[in-house]
Amino acid sequence: MTDDRARGNLVPVFLGLEVEYMIILVDKNDLMQLTGYSKTQSQNLIRRAKEKLVLEGLDWYKNKAIGRVPILAVEEILGYPIRNDTIEDVEKVG
Repeated sequence: MTDDRARGNLVPVFLGLEVEYMIILVDKNDLMQLTGYSKTQSQNLIRRAKEKLVLEGLDWYKNKAIGRVPILAVEEILGYPIRNDTIEDVEKVG
């Protein structure tokens, strides 16, 4: 879990005196903004991430209505981390 925290996949949520960590979820619109990919490419990434998660035993992602996946699943498919500074880079180019 420390690796995920260091990579920015988990964000701290403060609940009173305790700190909980939540997994960052992304949808096709987030991917379009973060990566500069088209709508179709982003939808395909979400689809592939859902298939990967189902193979890992997370049957929740079999539901067609689910359009958000953990950013870590997308990063594993792409082979590189998606960071917040990527947004600025894509906006400068596009």
